[in-house]
Amino acid sequence: MSEPWMKFYPRDWRGDQALRAVGLSARGLWIECLCIMHEAKPYGHLVLNGNPVDGGTLARMTGIPVDEVSALLAELRQAGVLSVTGKGVVFSRRMTKDHARAQKGRKAANKRWSQVPGDVEQSGAPNGSANGSPTTQKPEAILQKAQQVGDARLLYDKLIEAASARGQCHEKLAMGIGQITDLIAQGYDLDRDILPVIREKARPDIASWKFFATIIIQRATERSAIPAKVAETAPDWQAWCSAYFGGASWPHGLGPKPDEPGCKAPADVVEQARKAAA
Repeated sequence: MSEPWMKFYPRDWRGDQALRAVGLSARGLWIECLCIMHEAKPYGHLVLNGNPVDGGTLARMTGIPVDEVSALLAELRQAGVLSVTGKGVVFSRRMTKDHARAQKGRKAANKRWSQVPGDVEQSGAPNGSANGSPTTQKPEAILQKAQQVGDARLLYDKLIEAASARGQCHEKLAMGIGQITDLIAQGYDLDRDILPVIREKARPDIASWKFFATIIIQRATERSAIPAKVAETAPDWQAWCSAYFGGASWPHGLGPKPDEPGCKAPADVVEQARKAAA
């Protein structure tokens, strides 16, 4: 059974030059085909119950005349939007590639989580020395550990989903997520601070979550130190310089940086902020 939803990126859709080369009717037919292919097996192929969807069937499914369907499919094929297998089955290159990556990521995730220890069976041997009290674990502690493992898996799934948003996920990212859980413990917000950075910066060559953690910290620091819009009144040079020498980025609207020629901040303010940071 397929997922009740599928990934759709408006920017990629509108930026596809082949798709922009066809008419609006052809694009409308293609999105209908994508929806059908999302429910199909194999995924991303224009089939129904294992059989290729012919022009007549597609016409009935979309409510478009048969002759118009044939013309629109020809237009899509000529522009290179759709592909056809050796057996004449229409398929989407993007959907099949994304599905293959998702399957690969899912296998890596299952392998990673298969290593998480489950319930430990009690052996016949005592769990303490003969002369001491048995070492037992309280039931509430066991439940808490189970909840932590469950929460960690949900978090991991969200992180992998974000890293796979553009088909960039690398299976090495299946390793520990301690860098991210540490950020959450420090107060960084998952939806606001963490996931957007992962979606934007994911690349196949990244093998550690530490790469994202560094950028997440930098972005959050910039947001906390720099307002959304630089005030049109005279800048608070003392505050800006102190933030800059404290590690924050220098807003483009304020001109050259304090350690660059032509900085508009008063020299005495810059020097005072530099000494305070040192």
